Amino acid sequence: MRRMLVVCALLTGLSLHAGSGWAHDASPAPAASASLALTRALDGLTLRLVDLQGQHKRAMDPEGRKNALRDLLAVASARQQRLAALIEDDPGAVIKAAMTASARAALPPEALRYVLGMGPKKLAAIRRFVTVSD
Repeated sequence: MRRMLVVCALLTGLSLHAGSGWAHDASPAPAASASLALTRALDGLTLRLVDLQGQHKRAMDPEGRKNALRDLLAVASARQQRLAALIEDDPGAVIKAAMTASARAALPPEALRYVLGMGPKKLAAIRRFVTVSD
């Protein structure tokens, strides 16, 4: 009899717990899913940026360098926009997406304005004070 009461109590508890799960939507909050989508897009853009940096560096002819730089700048700009959209909702993801100093140093100067958030004049003014180390 005692065993039967324990089993009934456990089943009742499980059914109440399961019922409470049905009362709430199990899908993530809209802000959380938007943040996750931005984070995934940001990861893809960062990988693409590093890949384009390599293409730009390896390009032998001026036209190839020009095309690689154009694509690199477009990706850097899109990445900067994603970072700006994500900073308020998920600052940890933005910090996690930061490029290493060596990866930033490998970028052409034209792309640094998007990665560092500075225009060419500020970059020129601080260039002699910047050292590269991780």
